[in-house]
Amino acid sequence: MQINFTFRSLEAHEPLKKLIETKLEKLEKFINNSGDVHVTLSSEKNITAVEVSLKAYGTMIKSTEKSPDISLCVDKVVGKIERQLKRKKERIKEKHKIQKTI
Repeated sequence: MQINFTFRSLEAHEPLKKLIETKLEKLEKFINNSGDVHVTLSSEKNITAVEVSLKAYGTMIKSTEKSPDISLCVDKVVGKIERQLKRKKERIKEKHKIQKTI
């Protein structure tokens, strides 16, 4: 899985990148190392925004979260992406199951 970072109004720190990479490793079981992930981090006043977008199963999956705490943002965004990937994977399984019965 290739992870690209974009920092806006925020300095790029290596520990922050490592934190995000370890959180995103949970998603590898859904996309089988074939997806590119783009992470955008931005800051306005005291609010930090984290946006994660990735392409999996032929669709673009995107999630955004804003909070004063950056680690909380990362946790919430990864949770949202994980739920979306699970839902997409289940829909694909159901679709293949229906096609096999026909």
